[in-house]
Amino acid sequence: MNPNVNGGPDGTADEEAFRPVIEQLSYLVDELSAQRPLFSKISDSILSERPINEEKSIKDHFLEILVRENSVNQVIVSGLISGDLRGQSVDDLLLRKKPKESDLASVVEIQEKISQSRRAVVELLLEAPADAWSAYVMEKGQRQTLHEWAFRMGLEDADTLREISTMLSEIQLIFRR
Repeated sequence: MNPNVNGGPDGTADEEAFRPVIEQLSYLVDELSAQRPLFSKISDSILSERPINEEKSIKDHFLEILVRENSVNQVIVSGLISGDLRGQSVDDLLLRKKPKESDLASVVEIQEKISQSRRAVVELLLEAPADAWSAYVMEKGQRQTLHEWAFRMGLEDADTLREISTMLSEIQLIFRR
C-alpha cells in the first residue's frame, strides 16, 4: 500500500495509518486463545457465579463481549464500510440489553464465538476503503468515525479483560486456602 494516509491508488486505507488499531483489535483473539486452557480447567458453575448481587459473573462478561461484537461492533463497522450507516444515529442500536443465558455450554465455546466475530471485524477493517475510516455514525449527537469506533472497541476490550482478570485472581485466592 502507499504511505498516503488518505488511501492508496486502489482506494484502500493506508495500512500503516490504521495498523495499530487493527493490531489492538486482533489482540482480543490472541488473549482469548491464551486464556482457553485456563478456562477449560475451571468449572462453568464457578465461572457463572455472581460474586455480589447485580455484579456480573465471568461468564456474563464474556456473553456481554459476544453480544457487543455481534449486535453492535459488526453492525457498525460493516455499516460504515458499506455506507449503509454513514451519518446515521446508532443510539437505538446501542441500547444494549443484558445478555441472556446462552445455549452455549461453556465459557470456552463463548470465547470461540467471540474470536470468530472479532476475526470477521478485523478482516472487514483490513479491506476497508480509505474513505470508510473517516465515515461516521452519530451517537448521542456526537460523531464517531470508524477510526474512533475501532479505537473504542480496543478500550472496551481492555476494560472487560481487566475485570475478568481481577475476578480470576479472586477465584485463585479463594481456592488456595
